Amino acid sequence: MKQLYCSCKDAETRSFFAKADTDSHELTETTKTRDIDARDVIADADPNNHSSSNTFILLQIQRRQIISRNMLILISMLAVAVSARLRSSSPNLSSDPGFWSELSPSDIIDYWLAKGPASCRNRKANYERLKRLRDPNHPNENRYRFFQRSLFFGRKANGEKYFRNWLLYSPANGNVYCFCCKLFSTALQKSRFSTDGFSDWNNATKSIMQTTLVGQ
Repeated sequence: MKQLYCSCKDAETRSFFAKADTDSHELTETTKTRDIDARDVIADADPNNHSSSNTFILLQIQRRQIISRNMLILISMLAVAVSARLRSSSPNLSSDPGFWSELSPSDIIDYWLAKGPASCRNRKANYERLKRLRDPNHPNENRYRFFQRSLFFGRKANGEKYFRNWLLYSPANGNVYCFCCKLFSTALQKSRFSTDGFSDWNNATKSIMQTTLVGQ
């Protein structure tokens, strides 16, 4: 942690790792206190007494369990803290695909392949929050269009309903994207589903159906 802290150049990052370092120090001190308490009890136990011997063994086991548990908590805290910091510093690690730029580094692509589309689909977003006028050029227009949850589902020719696993929604801009297209589209294969996002809700069903063949 100290090496990470020293290698950071901007004040915000240094402050972040300094806080994490303080948290880890406090947890370590708590472990030491519990360890000392356990050793005091162990010291008072009589090794020649059968009952005391059992107590001695149990306290040793508990001591190791406390240390192991606190170390796991500490590692988990650091992992979550570093992961959150990386996500905030890199738009390509955001769960909102609307923030993604070119996903060219292979490690970024591998990251999202491991996470899968469910981690950036945003199915529970408030779609109506980014509603738009159906016809903005009409002076008396009062009808709105926005992404509908039903667009996550399609229907096959035989009537069978299926889930569009590849479809992603951006709470930031209200557009939808294709997970596979964002990760693997080449310059010649670019579409709105892989660049700025799709939001033509008047033609959403048709356009999304056409993209389904690519996304699945």
